[in-house]
Amino acid sequence: MKEASSNEFEIIPFVGFGKLRFGMTPEDVASIAGKPSIVDKGYLGDRVEYRHDNAVVSYDKVFNTVIHFGFGPKIDASFKGKRIFQMQESEALFLLAQEDGSPYECLGSIFFLKLGMALSEFHGEYIDDSDKAISMYNEDGIQREVDGLDLKPFLFAK
Repeated sequence: MKEASSNEFEIIPFVGFGKLRFGMTPEDVASIAGKPSIVDKGYLGDRVEYRHDNAVVSYDKVFNTVIHFGFGPKIDASFKGKRIFQMQESEALFLLAQEDGSPYECLGSIFFLKLGMALSEFHGEYIDDSDKAISMYNEDGIQREVDGLDLKPFLFAK
């Protein structure tokens, strides 16, 4: 991704992060983030782009517009001015859990449905910072992601 400072990577639930927005076309994204390293098909046949900094962008199969952003610690993303990957895991989870009100857990990820977000590898016994990831979804995307999952309420103990 081309953007430089962390405030340019501010997460805005159901809108996007930084200058990137849900609903953009691949051309729109490339004009901001640069060309993808790899373009592939997702499990539902949708377009998925991978970038060298571990960023992933997924597009709706019908309209070819962004429905998902995924990224790891190489993207210095922030939420409400707090740099998520720089925070202690418990602080990041607590911040998002307070904002969401009722997070869920499944397969090692914490889903914040009211924020359209999921955090992976932010909790558990063996946390490796390089494996941490944030996924962001538009409203249709988050529902598509959790359909069929056995979500359990995430009981947060700070």
